[in-house]
Amino acid sequence: MKMTASEAILNIILENGTDVVFGYPGSAIAPVYDALSSFDKIKHVLPKTEQSAAHAASGYAKSSGKVGVCIATSGPGATNLITGIATAYSDSVPMVAITGQVHSDLVGRDAFQEVDITGATNPFCKHNYLINSPDEIVDVLREAFYIASTGRKGPVLVDIPTNYLTEFVEFKKYKEPNLISYKPNYKGNTLQIKRAIDCLKKAKRPLLYIGGGCCDLETNKELKKFIEKTSFPAVTTLKAVGAVPFDYPLNFGMIGTHGKKVANYALSTCDTLMILGARIGDRSLGKADLIDEENIKVIHIDIDPAEIGKNMHTNIPVVGLVKNVLSALNEKDFSVSCDKEWIEALKIKNSIKNDYPHKKGFVNPEFVIECINRITNGNSIVSTEVGQNQIWAARNIKINSPLGFITSGGLGTMGFGLPAAIGAAFANKDKSVIAIEGDGSLMMSLAELSTIASYNLNIKIILFNNNALGMIREYQKNNFGENYFEVFLEKNPDFTLLSKSFGIKAKRVDNQDEISDALKEAFSYNGSYLLEINVDPMENSII
Repeated sequence: MKMTASEAILNIILENGTDVVFGYPGSAIAPVYDALSSFDKIKHVLPKTEQSAAHAASGYAKSSGKVGVCIATSGPGATNLITGIATAYSDSVPMVAITGQVHSDLVGRDAFQEVDITGATNPFCKHNYLINSPDEIVDVLREAFYIASTGRKGPVLVDIPTNYLTEFVEFKKYKEPNLISYKPNYKGNTLQIKRAIDCLKKAKRPLLYIGGGCCDLETNKELKKFIEKTSFPAVTTLKAVGAVPFDYPLNFGMIGTHGKKVANYALSTCDTLMILGARIGDRSLGKADLIDEENIKVIHIDIDPAEIGKNMHTNIPVVGLVKNVLSALNEKDFSVSCDKEWIEALKIKNSIKNDYPHKKGFVNPEFVIECINRITNGNSIVSTEVGQNQIWAARNIKINSPLGFITSGGLGTMGFGLPAAIGAAFANKDKSVIAIEGDGSLMMSLAELSTIASYNLNIKIILFNNNALGMIREYQKNNFGENYFEVFLEKNPDFTLLSKSFGIKAKRVDNQDEISDALKEAFSYNGSYLLEINVDPMENSII
């Protein structure tokens, strides 16, 4: 079947199950937009910047399990995608970025709006392509989706000269790409799995260390089976919030420098650590520096062999898809007798309740999260910004789905949360979407309030306004003798008036006694709502 390259691109996006794309038009990518105008099986969403298009594609991918797609024109349009692509790479989010390039005859001649985007993104893409012929487009796009969505998932960029986009190409029947140099090991070595079982049988204080590799639906089913089978206690990374049921009695929450004390205690006192789909980032182990290499046996299961043993000693490495390895473990008959005193000590530490202290005129942010939990019971999709708002949410939010928590973990990108919530809203029209914001981060993506209003999205924006870059203020407090410099935001706008100017209902709360009713009002409103909450500028996130 013959069709234009632009039409072929849209059909390939659709055959991969993606029905929404996020992009910003320009002359080099204009042929794709011409084809999009009459292609009603894919919805195009116009954010206000290309960076937001990439973040929205991440939110769409993370909350749906599909590949996110973002589109931009050449030059500055393409370079504006870079932060979003790097964010997706750091968090293993499947994404295909399609960029227009200058006319093929002008490539390499410093033409207007020409930039080497494949060279620029090479360090943080799984792979990228500069198309050299229209005949490559169909095969390359299919390869891009295949690479992005298999193995350790991540972003792939395809750069296409604008004149190729109007050429007619042969749209062949789909055949799974066979890439000689790309063969992820999915199964897991049988001998290593047996060694892992033998190690677990001897454990008295086993602990599951759950990472983002457990956050797709199929893997999560196997994880839940394994937890039911073993009754092992579990801790999670920031990226794995929601991977373990919030109400599981032995879910001890997020680990790391900003994690829960009980989670870090469990990590430092276990005798067998089973790591599932996690890269052992520095923030995950920063507060758990008591890992005893002599007495703690480590089983590390991951699809990416480069991550095993990179940041932590490993006794039993298992390279494979976590889903498949867990499935193999679930088929085996073994039991473990856990140290009851250790389990009871963990439960006692986990039972300590927060009394949510606050000063007059301010609201305790963790109390806000508790109130949200009562309203949603974990059945919302939550997107966060980066900073204290992220930590308050991650430590306390109730999430019932492995696809329900969206955040920038590896790169820590401010301005990510609001466009990511937009992507999630398009992927989940039947679910409530919450955007947890800080005032510093919101200032980086304010224009996306217009996008929310333009598409009549139902997003509840919870803004923790402490008139500061709170996390950096806290860092200066702890590391620079309270020498606060350039961290207080003294000229913030009136966020409620600003929201209303876009047609988004808004309210400000300064009194903790009013927060529960204000949240109920926001969540019962049929449409987007910004609730600005006054937080003490000296409120801390490290506990």
